[in-house]
Amino acid sequence: PMVMEGYWGREPIDKKAWFRTGDIGYFDDFGHLVVQARRSDLIITGGDNVYPAEVENVLEGIEGVREARVIGLPDEEWGAVVTALLVPEKDPVDLEALMAAMHERLSSYKLPRRLAWVRELPVLTNGKPSRDPKALEGLDMTTLHWSAWKKEGAGEDGMAAANRTAAAASAPTPAGD
Repeated sequence: PMVMEGYWGREPIDKKAWFRTGDIGYFDDFGHLVVQARRSDLIITGGDNVYPAEVENVLEGIEGVREARVIGLPDEEWGAVVTALLVPEKDPVDLEALMAAMHERLSSYKLPRRLAWVRELPVLTNGKPSRDPKALEGLDMTTLHWSAWKKEGAGEDGMAAANRTAAAASAPTPAGD
């Protein structure tokens, strides 16, 4: 393996030491290194690890969702709350259909607890995705209460209230406005 010799003006890196890249991954059954995410992107919610890229891939596989960005919103109780910014293909997807699709494809601890429809996803000045929670400021967020969601369908016990909340925010809002 190749590792740089060090930084200019500093001590050389010990060739036998670990070089921490910030990448998270594993070796598969064939001995190939599979990189899952950046350590700094990892969301720890209630002690569980959530990889934003995994949730984004699921969300982008749902009909009507063009792009997704998953961010950990800091929370005193949970550490972070999984929050999704979604860009619709045309109009925002019906909340009940979106929740059903997410529930089918993700473990409960990976499900976004909050979401917002936006026109575009936040990016850094270099064009890379921004996962800074500050990107969520000022957005009209829909809070999803998964304890009220039932696999068989939705009832007035939470889904109708969530749909009323989502209806108020049915038009996409530009990120950061």
